[in-house]
Amino acid sequence: MDDGQVREGLPTIPAQRCRLILNNWARWLALDRIGFHVVISFFDSLQKVAAYGLMFVLTASFLFRPEARAYFQRLDQMGT
Repeated sequence: MDDGQVREGLPTIPAQRCRLILNNWARWLALDRIGFHVVISFFDSLQKVAAYGLMFVLTASFLFRPEARAYFQRLDQMGT
């Protein structure tokens, strides 16, 4: 990953954060996006596979722990 890729990805961080806060389904979308990067990084280098794989595991463990699940369920109930 070079500096150009990092700069291109930085603007998506606030948008992704808003989506995660506002929608329960966005948790799955975030994991799908990182999972896609894991798959396509197999065609590039093993270092990228390891980096994206680690990001995938950390994100999944953060988004699907019991406290996060309760938080997102509470948001879904407030919208109905």
